[in-house]
Amino acid sequence: MLSEKLKLVFQNEGVVTIIAQGKDFPHAVNTWNSYVELKDDYLIIPVAGMNTMEAILNNNNKVLVTVGSPDVEGLHGIGAGFNINGVANIQSDGDEYADVKNKFAWARAMMKIDINDYYQTT
Repeated sequence: MLSEKLKLVFQNEGVVTIIAQGKDFPHAVNTWNSYVELKDDYLIIPVAGMNTMEAILNNNNKVLVTVGSPDVEGLHGIGAGFNINGVANIQSDGDEYADVKNKFAWARAMMKIDINDYYQTT
């Protein structure tokens, strides 16, 4: 079960960064909190490009997700952030993808990230 603080961060705008281990260097992509659909134990994110990320995930699908919002009280004052460890894959079919496509006409696919664990950083 996800903490109320993490849910609150996703309810406020901020940047989400998804990091995967590329062949020679970590690869990162960004999106907005408002694009992410938070489920009990996974995230759904619309995908427009992310072609390099998709290729990387086909070889190693472990990801680190950072998410934060300046509008949520953090550990030491205003601004809360989290690190999320998970496993990601990119899908372009199924009911969840149909929902994503309906909300974001530009989405060519969706990224599903199963959450393994998370912790608050700020």
